[in-house]
Amino acid sequence: MKKTITYIIIIALLLLPAIVGVKSYFDAQNAPASAKNALSIKIDDISGNTYVIDREKKPEILAETVDFCLGLNSKATKIMALPDSVTGQKCFKVTISTAIKEEVYQYYMSTSPELCYMVDPKGAAYHLAESDAVKFLDSPFAESLYTGAKRPTITVSNEFTPAPVSAVWKYKTHSANYVTADTDAILATEDQYLDINGSIAVTFDVVPDHCQVKIIDSAGITLHDDSADSLANLMIDEETKVNVEITAKWYEESERDYHGEYTYKFGATLRAPASFYVMKTEVEKGKFTALSAKRVADISKITYTCEPDLGVTPVFYAEGEYAHALLPVPYDAEPGAYKITLSYGSTVQEISLNVTETARQDSTITISDAVLSQSYTEAALAEFDTLVETVTATTSEKRLFDGYFLSQPGDMNITCGYGRNVLINSDPSNTYLNTGVDYRPFEGSDVLAPNAGVVAYVGNTAYTGNVVVIDHGMGLKTWYWGLSAVSVEKDASVSRETPIGKSGTTGFCDDTAGFHTAMTVGNVFVCPYDTWINGDGGIYMQGVLEPAAKN
Repeated sequence: MKKTITYIIIIALLLLPAIVGVKSYFDAQNAPASAKNALSIKIDDISGNTYVIDREKKPEILAETVDFCLGLNSKATKIMALPDSVTGQKCFKVTISTAIKEEVYQYYMSTSPELCYMVDPKGAAYHLAESDAVKFLDSPFAESLYTGAKRPTITVSNEFTPAPVSAVWKYKTHSANYVTADTDAILATEDQYLDINGSIAVTFDVVPDHCQVKIIDSAGITLHDDSADSLANLMIDEETKVNVEITAKWYEESERDYHGEYTYKFGATLRAPASFYVMKTEVEKGKFTALSAKRVADISKITYTCEPDLGVTPVFYAEGEYAHALLPVPYDAEPGAYKITLSYGSTVQEISLNVTETARQDSTITISDAVLSQSYTEAALAEFDTLVETVTATTSEKRLFDGYFLSQPGDMNITCGYGRNVLINSDPSNTYLNTGVDYRPFEGSDVLAPNAGVVAYVGNTAYTGNVVVIDHGMGLKTWYWGLSAVSVEKDASVSRETPIGKSGTTGFCDDTAGFHTAMTVGNVFVCPYDTWINGDGGIYMQGVLEPAAKN
């Protein structure tokens, strides 16, 4: 019996630490977070900014911040639920972490201190006392509630946003006190260097009261030491390496809710500004022109807008020291004046384009029921549209063509030209726009490549029959369909007058041998006439990409 009692006592002594540990654990679980047991605090504001303070790095600040946040709750009044006006709004989330748990408090704050609320970790809602709400509204954590706290951002030459090397920014709170914003995260951490095309231009999203710009070249000569407004007078004719210092100031004024001072320092290479040109300033709808640029090192940074919108975006391609883009004017474009704006670096240039009307005449085509049911259905046209999008999605970035484009040999008659309104079987209710040129040659005549290029596609669709597409580079392609036979393969190189196939009666056509040719710029079908030797002076394609070379 004595042995049994002894064993029980020994077992109890062995279990005692575990029992004490379990009790301590539950006690700790039930104990609220406080400045004494908090290991860290994280505050997420309504703009997505996060502030984290931990004991290891900043123990005193951690204790002060925990006491501050928990102190907001001391005079809060418990309410049944958050007001409807608050439910669903963004809130400040305060997470206090201890060794074994996290407590999350949600604060729904407003710049009106009487309308501030809190939800505790258990989901209970409280109305904060105005005096405590004011304390929070005057704290740095409330920054996201004030528009004046937004840091200014600089833009240099419409492209670069260098970081400041020093920054002081203060904003006004609910109590009309100024709080100094934390700007450490936005300061430059390493030397900055900008490659600037054109002279320096400086703008801010929050306009400063004064902005001084000092520019010194590599020889130590001061090129500019004046306000940013006078930078337009600084002309750069050749590449120049410089050091730049910018000081911007926003003065304290009674009607303002911010003031501050930023300083920027960076090195830069200044290049002569870009310039843009257009080949033809007046274009019939359905035709195309060319845009050219000079002194552009990175074509991906050219921007283009058009007002009204033409519905197309030209793509620039580098060619030597120039860049060129073909600009199609869709046939359904409204005639009138268009303003094209092109920019690169500090260069912003407007070009006027006048789109003129094109007379649209009627033609007729006789198509058998068998051909209509096979080649002119929704499915057949959808298949063709997919082909167009696929084939025009890629192009050679180099200009493969040279000079004029061949129409076709003189023994071929044009039966229907570009832009005709074609009536199927003389039915005015069943028409389509002819986006190319239809030829009627002798039976089995050779169809010839119009210019140098690479065969981009060879195939067959219900609508086109046998079709060959030639890529001439820079987004320009020619199409040939209705062929009876094809004599080239995909990826084959061709030159002007290379035979590519034979005239025929495949696809959507009447029963007389012929073929259809079309031209696209990007995915827009355009009129080819001006590219022919007997077209617009016979030199259109020889001169279409040359204007920039004269400047």
